[in-house]
Amino acid sequence: MTAISTSHDAHRRLRMPLEKLFARRSISRIEPRVISRTEKLCARLESYRDSGEAVNLTNAFSSLTTDIISSVIFEEPSDYLSDPDFNDKWYQTLKLGTLSVPLLKHMSWISR
Repeated sequence: MTAISTSHDAHRRLRMPLEKLFARRSISRIEPRVISRTEKLCARLESYRDSGEAVNLTNAFSSLTTDIISSVIFEEPSDYLSDPDFNDKWYQTLKLGTLSVPLLKHMSWISR
């Protein structure tokens, strides 16, 4: 959100709807989902231990994050952690899209 807000007040206004999601009660409620997906990532990484194969940790941790968030907000969550390459093609696409964020921040008239 800091990439799209131009002032502290704007950032606060954008952050406000999400504050309840990060309250202690909300975090406690989703803790089992976080633990389950973290254990799944650990098992996947363990499988690479003696393989000699490189692991893209950026994609692995992005998959963990995506799976945790989708388990909270969607009825049918994603399962990126099960993808053999941790959804490398999807993350490459996202990286290309984020390159335009700094430009669009200064061209707010496009989104009007």
